[in-house]
Amino acid sequence: MHIHFTHENQFIDLYTISNSNGMTVQFTNLGARIVSLIVPDSENNLTDVVIGMQTAEEYLSKDEPYYGTIIGPFTGRISNAQFKIKDKTYQLIKNNGENTLHGGHKGLHFAIWSTSLEENKIIFRYQYPHLEEGFPGPIHFEVHYTLTEKNELILEYFGDSENDTIINLTNHSYFNLNGAGNGTILEHNLQINSSQITTLNADYSLSGDFLKVENSPFDFRNFKKVGESINDNHEQLIFGNGYDHFYVLKQTFDETLNHAVTLKGNLSGIELNVYTTAQGVLLYTGNFMSDKVTLKNETTDGFRTALCLETQNFSDSINQPNFPQKIYNSEEKYYSKTVFEFS
Repeated sequence: MHIHFTHENQFIDLYTISNSNGMTVQFTNLGARIVSLIVPDSENNLTDVVIGMQTAEEYLSKDEPYYGTIIGPFTGRISNAQFKIKDKTYQLIKNNGENTLHGGHKGLHFAIWSTSLEENKIIFRYQYPHLEEGFPGPIHFEVHYTLTEKNELILEYFGDSENDTIINLTNHSYFNLNGAGNGTILEHNLQINSSQITTLNADYSLSGDFLKVENSPFDFRNFKKVGESINDNHEQLIFGNGYDHFYVLKQTFDETLNHAVTLKGNLSGIELNVYTTAQGVLLYTGNFMSDKVTLKNETTDGFRTALCLETQNFSDSINQPNFPQKIYNSEEKYYSKTVFEFS
């Protein structure tokens, strides 16, 4: 990545933190995003397990703007690009049909975050303006990434708004545990500790309903290959063009850290365990990856060559009476924590 590439009169930089095991994570302040995540495989070969771009400029692409980035102020879709708080309606930017996806055109993924670096930790801060793309604020966001000697990357998200607002943050890294560019993720083994998902409408908006995973292609309670049932003739797989679904872990807002996911690379032997305080995890299997962009290792982002495990609270909750809702402000602050543990 180019150092000191300038965008909107601000520098876009590359930052690195490492531990003594050879694990190294690189970040950029454009979107507070993860650029590379290098971990030792079962034979101690260093393997970059997330896909990303070669240069800072390429992250400004409209084709694939979400690789590795922080998503917000509200991740996922908001139906009809609007919501109401205390009888006041907020109209958002429509960037996904009639819906708002991942915070709109700019969201947090194109924001230039201020940065402070400690020995094993990087802190990103961003002041989100009031009514930027329609969201009430202003909101002070912080994202803390901490790398431990246990090969854990700990992500902590903070949000503090001057006015009542909605907040739902996630990291949108695309993982391939065999190494970025080494084929699809269909042979990865996956376990998700969840018994139900939320369902989609044909336009990707949320129906507001739940589906039990039992006796369906969505059942990952025991290990199975990602691709084992991905092409089954199931309405939800057809609507999502594959897996693009929120797995429910809990319906409470608390700071209990739950073991959500285990993902195993079939060639590398690398195992990723995901723990989170969030209410669920969205599994996205790269269903719209289509060789549009060239990645940092000179390969292209081919169909299903990576997957996302987006730990987050319920999408569109403000518009869905069946989903747990919460309003955030200066007294009721947003906090969420996720741990990516590699072994």
